[in-house]
Amino acid sequence: MLAAANPLFGRYDDLKHASEQIDFQSSILSRFDAIFIVKDTREESVDKAIARHVVNLHMRRVDVSDSTEISMQDLKKYLTYARTRIFPRLSEEAGHMLQDMYVSDRQASKEQLISRKSSGIPITVRQLEAIIRISESIAKMHLQNVVKPCHVEEAHRLFKISTLNAAASGLSSQ
Repeated sequence: MLAAANPLFGRYDDLKHASEQIDFQSSILSRFDAIFIVKDTREESVDKAIARHVVNLHMRRVDVSDSTEISMQDLKKYLTYARTRIFPRLSEEAGHMLQDMYVSDRQASKEQLISRKSSGIPITVRQLEAIIRISESIAKMHLQNVVKPCHVEEAHRLFKISTLNAAASGLSSQ
């Protein structure tokens, strides 16, 4: 599931905390596996590339500079195969890694709370379950029935750059 929200006042203000700009309670936010704050930065080269892409989509002409494009038929086969035949389970090593990361993340959250006297993001079993789901999804994308430590590391990296960065922006301090 993917959700999106616009800032309360129409444009993200870097001088304000995210919690002042996004109208979600922390009880709702804690239900998301990953939270990314996407800022609309005004940069001419990026704006031109985005405009060119969007216009080309509406002209039914998409620039395909990469020769590794996969056909829609092959993509559908891949997705069907992954959905119906791949059901990843944690390896023992990945399970131990997740346990260690959970304990370490909780300790870091506690230390942040003490040292900065800020609310930070509480690391709960809900976040552990989110990292497990993301790990399983990564294994599934690789068509592997076993979640390996590399999948856990990537899931944890995604968690850190999404949810923990959002928390650092003040999103969880509501």
